[in-house]
Amino acid sequence: MERDTELTQLVHDLTGMVVTTAGENRLGDAEVRRVLAFVSQVIQVVEQAFQDVLTLMLDIQYLDQSELGAGRLIELRKRVELLTARSYYRDAAEICSRLKHLRENFDEFIKPSVRGLSGFNEWRGVFGLIEEREGRIVMLMQHTAHEISQLLDKADEGQLSAARTRAGHSADQLRGLLAELHGLNGKILGLSGRSGFLELTRDRNELRREVNLMVDARDQSITHGPRVSVGNGNTFQHEFVVAGSIHDSFNRAKDTSDQELRAKLQELCKHVEQMTKQLSEETTSQVTQDLSTFVAEVSRDKPRRKWYELSGEGLIEAAKTCAGMASPVVKTVKEILSLLAIATEQV
Repeated sequence: MERDTELTQLVHDLTGMVVTTAGENRLGDAEVRRVLAFVSQVIQVVEQAFQDVLTLMLDIQYLDQSELGAGRLIELRKRVELLTARSYYRDAAEICSRLKHLRENFDEFIKPSVRGLSGFNEWRGVFGLIEEREGRIVMLMQHTAHEISQLLDKADEGQLSAARTRAGHSADQLRGLLAELHGLNGKILGLSGRSGFLELTRDRNELRREVNLMVDARDQSITHGPRVSVGNGNTFQHEFVVAGSIHDSFNRAKDTSDQELRAKLQELCKHVEQMTKQLSEETTSQVTQDLSTFVAEVSRDKPRRKWYELSGEGLIEAAKTCAGMASPVVKTVKEILSLLAIATEQV
């Protein structure tokens, strides 16, 4: 899909800019910081542009048959139309305006510093975004809107299950790419609480070490699967997007103030991680999304019953296909649902 191809190229190029800049001794500290800040700003614009796309995909993935005749499709189609409205990206979201400023900033301050660096001529993902300004971003949105419209047509024609499956797959792909961009931005700004790349420019050896660690971790996740530490020394070893999603769900469980419920949710995350080792790639994507939705809904102050029951059923059905995993997953999901029922009765 063109959107995913271009975003993949953008992730590759932005990472390349960080790695190359951090390792270039000819650049001063201020120049390195300017490049890193530029990369961070590009990421923020892209994240903002594609958040609406991701929420639309997820809404279609969890579209219920009962909603089809209640004006829900009309609402979703109006949101699709907004994706292609140039005025929205020019005015409301100011995305095109921000890209224009990024282009001006690049030409004046960034390009003179990085023009001679290895890889400069290969960073076409970044250049395509800022050189063509609104044309590139709007074109990507038009392709995406067409894809979503086709999904809604399928739902309208009685192929709701196929539309939901395809929307879930697209959502997983997009979320994985946005997660990589978000993770890179977090490293640059130090959003994890540790010193970010911007702060390490005065110690270039330390900066290069941290950048290399980031790249090594990414390479390991691609070839062997990452080691994602969860809770008291627990570790998830799996494909990057899957492990990251389960890790996020585990941490999201901490949002609930009920200690028993929190413990059960985190126990469920561990069971699901084990279960994914026996599932196909497509089923694994669906299961991790079901887990994410289930944990997010259960952790809300006012959980929406339809949403957590639907995702809970998805986890149970997947578990039934895995030898040895049905019992712990089904048992834990039902225990969580029981806790929710008790809490509801007490309100």
